Amino acid sequence: MDNKKFDKKISKKTKIIISLVLVFAVILVSGSVAVAVNQTAIYTKFVSYLMPDSLDIDVGSEKITFYSEPNEDYNPKTQSSLPLQAFKYYYIDENNNKVYFDGMQAYEDGDNSTIPSLMFLLEVKAKSDSIGDAFQIVAAVVVLILIAVAIFIWFKIWCRKEDEKKAQRNKNNKKKK
Repeated sequence: MDNKKFDKKISKKTKIIISLVLVFAVILVSGSVAVAVNQTAIYTKFVSYLMPDSLDIDVGSEKITFYSEPNEDYNPKTQSSLPLQAFKYYYIDENNNKVYFDGMQAYEDGDNSTIPSLMFLLEVKAKSDSIGDAFQIVAAVVVLILIAVAIFIWFKIWCRKEDEKKAQRNKNNKKKK
């Protein structure tokens, strides 16, 4: 089959859809490579976008507001094994002073204690789980659309072939008569 016949059989919509799928595949592959190369820095940025600025945490009988802020001294390239150091966690005491916590350091109040960094990370995990669920739904919808488009394209090609066969049979029947 020569290229002109092949080009005529594939509609413009089909060519556009195929092009979009290829562009999407290239973006997906290049994005995966970029994430693999600089995973810690990307992870830290992602967490910083999802990190709440403050959390009210019950510690025993009192509710304390803890705050988070990016740690300016953190370098993901040299400290990639210390992701908890990417943020600073603190609360404001009765004298309006910031009291900072280091990594997994606990806030203790008598018999009760809490680890602010862990509480913040649990909030980030809850948000990222919600985003992951949304992406799964979007991915499922995209897959279903691609399957429907593939079936539609197959059906159109099959119909054209059947029409060509029917035309050929009619042509052969006319020659016989």
